[in-house]
Amino acid sequence: MSNPNATFGELRDLALNKLDTWRSGGGRKAAMINSGHFVKDFGYSFPAKNITKKLMIDWQLMLEDTGICDDTINKKTSAVSTVLKFAYDMEVIDFQVPRFKRRKNKFEPKRKFYTKEQVELIAKIAYQEYGNQPLGDITLAAAYSGMRQGELLKLKVKDVDLTFNQFHLGDRPDNTTKPGKYRSVPIHRRIKDLIAERIENKGPNDYLFKDDWKSRHSLTRSFKNIIQRYLNFDEGYCFHCLRHSFGHFGVEGDISMRKIQKMMGHANINTTLRYADTSDKSLQDAIDRI
Repeated sequence: MSNPNATFGELRDLALNKLDTWRSGGGRKAAMINSGHFVKDFGYSFPAKNITKKLMIDWQLMLEDTGICDDTINKKTSAVSTVLKFAYDMEVIDFQVPRFKRRKNKFEPKRKFYTKEQVELIAKIAYQEYGNQPLGDITLAAAYSGMRQGELLKLKVKDVDLTFNQFHLGDRPDNTTKPGKYRSVPIHRRIKDLIAERIENKGPNDYLFKDDWKSRHSLTRSFKNIIQRYLNFDEGYCFHCLRHSFGHFGVEGDISMRKIQKMMGHANINTTLRYADTSDKSLQDAIDRI
């Protein structure tokens, strides 16, 4: 018998417990991760009947804004579709599952980044034109630390060590990193005073940035509004490009790839090596030394 009030979380549990390819083996872990992302963003109790083509397109854009590539977005979209189709086959829902649009896979594009001058201009507009100090602060913090958006929003006062000039990431269950490993990030001189001001009069368990935003999506929307409205950056630029900028700054500063990898928390050095392709200056310096 169908359930018109079925939630996505309930249907996901059904698929994980009864769908052969999701019950065990290597497919289960990927299914849990990809379908779990929808639960994380919309909640366990989100009505399955409200998952429309428009909602999925908007969600795909949100995922893109956080730096997730098209191939991974397609996997997450496919996981949502699988949950709904299985529920339909099991007669738990009686509505026809929409055919969600998949994003076209492209060759690995050149990584987009902002120059230091552009980063400063974005922050200046946030401070002066928008009167939005939280946006200016987190823009600079992202560009000069290389932290992911999620890492910045999880950062608490106790993760900041101004004595030894470091951020500590991934050393608590509520402060995990994407690779799942601990790392320390040196505090750049450009943001040290900013960070010191932010932790002043706060307790050790208070967040540095998270409380300024209703959600990570409100942050990405505010940032995109500035770079598109005031600076005419194209759709490919987003908040995550601030992290790319940090990698680019490292290459421009002739920092070793291993050190950049360690600061950015890349599990694979090949990910770090992609930043070498963004720096025309480093190539020019190299040819000048021949």
